[in-house]
Amino acid sequence: MQDRDKNIEFYEVQRMSKWAFLIIIAIQFIVIAIQFIYWICFERPLESMAKTIVPASITLGIAFLFLYLSKLATLIDEQGIYLRIFPSKVFYAWDDVENAYIRQLKFGEFGGWGSRSSLKYSFSFRPKNRAYIMSGSIGLQLELKNGERVLIGTHRQEEIEEILKKLGFGK
Repeated sequence: MQDRDKNIEFYEVQRMSKWAFLIIIAIQFIVIAIQFIYWICFERPLESMAKTIVPASITLGIAFLFLYLSKLATLIDEQGIYLRIFPSKVFYAWDDVENAYIRQLKFGEFGGWGSRSSLKYSFSFRPKNRAYIMSGSIGLQLELKNGERVLIGTHRQEEIEEILKKLGFGK
């Protein structure tokens, strides 16, 4: 990674896919409906129903709001990669990157969306594999010089591949 191009700049914001969001909303309504039906079928007092359904509804509502507001912001420039995903900000300098390439995400590899870690193939409690994914099935794989691997989800594969070529990674 000799002379870096000073005109490299990439910015992408990802949110959870609408289908995944709708599925989560449907599950929340089903859980509340099942609780409501249970209380009606077994003729429980309304006071005890309120003690169960109200807290569940509030908890699910907060989770719903958190998911709705969650986003992954990725900025790539000649210095490195900046990531922001609530509640953290992360920077990976190109000098710390051994290899970088685009790859397909494997289903269930990290178990969900958001900032994820995997202790797979790690002999310590420090995760060797990290992922920042909001939606999609394509990611930028970074292999760091310290042995860690970082996967960053993207919907703009071609643009990142062009940047990686300018930086001397890949083909």
